Amino acid sequence: ARHCDTTTSIIAHSSKNDSNADITIQKNPQRIITAVYYITEDDWCRDRDGGCLRIFENSHDDDDDDGQQEDHYDIVPYADRLVLFRSDLVEHQVLPSTARTRLAITVWLYGHLITAEPNTRNCQVQSPDISQIEKGSDSITTT
Repeated sequence: ARHCDTTTSIIAHSSKNDSNADITIQKNPQRIITAVYYITEDDWCRDRDGGCLRIFENSHDDDDDDGQQEDHYDIVPYADRLVLFRSDLVEHQVLPSTARTRLAITVWLYGHLITAEPNTRNCQVQSPDISQIEKGSDSITTT
């Protein structure tokens, strides 16, 4: 089925004492990156065997506003091909194999997406005082 690997379960962390940012963190890890390594037979044929990974360029709608089919790319599962993509952002679909079994090794990298929005209410920027740098020193004094 056509999809993006996303979740809507999030928790928001916000505090009046937090001077840096309001943070939003996903509650459950989700698939962020998908890696597919095809180990199909060497003579795999797109037309005869099928089994492409379809990557959609546009939104979830089947047609654009002008009535044309939306753009997509079909990645043929040729032997020794490695495909990496952001599975949370890229809408994709695996098409059925028609003549032979498609073989692949798939790895999903899970994680929490963290987004931070600057909170400028209590933000004080501290710049390094360049005059305080001693020759050969790694330390900088902030004021």
